[in-house]
Amino acid sequence: MSGASTGCSGGSLTFLTAPNGVTLAYVESFGSGELVESPKRVVELLQRYDAVRGLALPECESMELVRKYLEEYR
Repeated sequence: MSGASTGCSGGSLTFLTAPNGVTLAYVESFGSGELVESPKRVVELLQRYDAVRGLALPECESMELVRKYLEEYR
């Protein structure tokens, strides 16, 4: 299986694609984890992930923002 992981508030979300092409999601929080096998729920999670990812800064801008904050807190 291959996977893509993303941090979520209070846990993580990992997408796993099996050799047969089926995609699953694993949602993990501080106290538990859940393997999501329902295609409908997996699609919903993928859509949410894509929406959040679309709001993220490009890598170079993210790095610059982190550098800026580090300078301010020194």
